Amino acid sequence: MPEAAFDSWMRGVWHFQQLNDAAEHKHAKTWLRRAIELDANLAPARYHLGQYEEALRYARQALPRRPVPFGLRAFIAIVGQLGRIEEAAAMRPQVAAFRAADPNRFWPTTSPYADPAHFAHLIEGLRRAGMAEEELRPHTL
Repeated sequence: MPEAAFDSWMRGVWHFQQLNDAAEHKHAKTWLRRAIELDANLAPARYHLGQYEEALRYARQALPRRPVPFGLRAFIAIVGQLGRIEEAAAMRPQVAAFRAADPNRFWPTTSPYADPAHFAHLIEGLRRAGMAEEELRPHTL
């Protein structure tokens, strides 16, 4: 089951990265929904579907088990979209403490976005969470 969820997640991400028309967008959402059905701990999928409360619920389950930088960043964007600035402020030091050897390459490599609109959605959540431009710089390069 985890392999099927991962496969569905990756197909959804691929379709989002290849967005050229409405059909690709529909395919991406279909695969992301399938991934969520198979593995509910896919908070980023819920985030990009605009299901912020669900994304937050799953992020809270996943982060204690695996507090990876992308998950922490997604949590901040999620609570930012929900206007929960205090929760974002509590998590921001954990992201700031993460020091990649080359942050200018780390974020684009580990969480690439081919469609600028989807990347803008993530950055919008981080801004709503109260991240200053200085904090955002490694995420936007």
